[in-house]
Amino acid sequence: MRGPGSSPVLCWIGYLGEGGGHREQDVQDALWKHRSLVKTWCMRGTLHLISASDLPVYVAARKARSVVKRDWLTPEIDVEERKRIVLAIREALDGQILNRERLADEVAERLAMSASVRKHMLSGWGNLLNPAAEQGYLCFGPSEGSKVTFVRPDQWLGRWDEPSGDEAWKTLLRRFFSTYGPATHHDIGHWWASVPTRRRC
Repeated sequence: MRGPGSSPVLCWIGYLGEGGGHREQDVQDALWKHRSLVKTWCMRGTLHLISASDLPVYVAARKARSVVKRDWLTPEIDVEERKRIVLAIREALDGQILNRERLADEVAERLAMSASVRKHMLSGWGNLLNPAAEQGYLCFGPSEGSKVTFVRPDQWLGRWDEPSGDEAWKTLLRRFFSTYGPATHHDIGHWWASVPTRRRC
């Protein structure tokens, strides 16, 4: 599901594998009390709920394949500025839980950004926040009323065991084939929003 108001796609490898049947309160407790689930942008730029222990694996795999580039929503922001925004988000969230407005203010101040770029950071599409999530620098924190917040995953979870990109891909591919196989590299590309090589598959 895509869009500012979309519900996150449920990607609970491990969590739902325990048998399913979880109530909404169980999910809320897993997200904000036990921190065993994480809400973040992942495959295809959509929101997912991912097991906390699996998040470093997804991040390592994303980092091995992702490239910071322009997007159709903000074509006026070049690649170098996007990279600076990603690093500024990581710095701004160091030891902090920030809602979207405060995060935009922090990043705008650090980079002396224009008002138009700050406005894009406030977009519910999250197109300027997604690249930071791909790098493992941002995930969702507990809401402040109707406002979402963001945190640093490594600090929020308290443990961050990130494998190499190759090891991460091996793990994810084994899981994909065990769940959806037989499958081709095109099937994986559709799931991951890229086209892995046959050798990698």
